[in-house]
Amino acid sequence: WEPEIKAMIDPYTMLASEDTFGMFRSDTHAKIGTVGARYVPVSHKESLALLDLIAAQDEAACFVNAGHFDNGAKVFAQLALGHAFNVVGIDPIKPYASLTTAHDGSLNVGLSIGTVRIVCQNTFMMNYKEAMKSGLKFKHTQASVEGMARAEKLLQETRLSTAALEEKFK
Repeated sequence: WEPEIKAMIDPYTMLASEDTFGMFRSDTHAKIGTVGARYVPVSHKESLALLDLIAAQDEAACFVNAGHFDNGAKVFAQLALGHAFNVVGIDPIKPYASLTTAHDGSLNVGLSIGTVRIVCQNTFMMNYKEAMKSGLKFKHTQASVEGMARAEKLLQETRLSTAALEEKFK
């Protein structure tokens, strides 16, 4: 399903509100939030494109986790990265690229790299806070959606440059 933005109707004038919009699920049409006029929905396909680019750079990476909380208001996806390691040969550490966002206007789109697998709302928020602190973050505005496209292009160019450099070294 994808998030859909729809105008809200003022119950007194029966006219569409110009500054308040509802966010709905495309599959069940359930309302998942209320947002302002500047809010731009970011589709799951647009968000996952960032993880797809990371997966393209890491042959051993694979999608391992995705889901939502609050009926789809908060969503996430995780990519297990290929460079797992052991601490003192005993404790396995597996890094993840985590994409977190909310379609109810409460959170930005966040992309982080860490070792916490999302299993509940607490671990979801741990990954989200990490993205806000040291990862990539995008507001749900037109400028940020354009910024995501630029970040996607930059990741692609970085991958191509790295591949070209690796080829030169060979």
